[in-house]
Amino acid sequence: MSVNALFASLEEHKHDYAGIANNPNLKKFLENESESLKFSCKCKKLKKKLFTTMKQDRWLVLTNKAIYNYRPSESCKQYRWRVEFNDLVGLVVSRESDEMVLQVMSNKEGYRFRVESCLHAFVENCANEFKATTKIEMPLEITDEKDLEKYVHRNITVSSPSVSHISRSRTGSAARRFSMSRTKALEGMGPSMWNSTPT
Repeated sequence: MSVNALFASLEEHKHDYAGIANNPNLKKFLENESESLKFSCKCKKLKKKLFTTMKQDRWLVLTNKAIYNYRPSESCKQYRWRVEFNDLVGLVVSRESDEMVLQVMSNKEGYRFRVESCLHAFVENCANEFKATTKIEMPLEITDEKDLEKYVHRNITVSSPSVSHISRSRTGSAARRFSMSRTKALEGMGPSMWNSTPT
């Protein structure tokens, strides 16, 4: 491999934190779907069960079309769920922990994750691909709360195009709220639109 090819490969895979960009099954799947890998990471999916919080190992895979949730596996043959950017209501991100909640139009509950060390990179890449697909800024709520469980059951109603606000600070209100940019996407949402999806 030439030096130029090496640098090009490193640049292409610089956000492949899970190290799965060269997985043959994943590459074949993305090629068949005409998608390209933009980001991947190892994380914990958090799910409240009675008085405890279950932590499940997951891979989040971000392409130019959708977000995928995989169980860690060398085969990478089957994802748990897929969310297209047109179905993404928005993100809630903690400034004080590594937690975030994905809120999805077709599901009554959001998906809560802990993304250590690369949360900012995920949000930045997600915002870029969301805007490229929908032509609007991604709704984003940034909060000083560490535990985001309550956001799993509540749709966000605010938006911010500024990913830089995620940098941690111990000052400020409980939640930083910004102007709404996707009101229509949230209107009319109710139980009739909600479907159960795999965890």
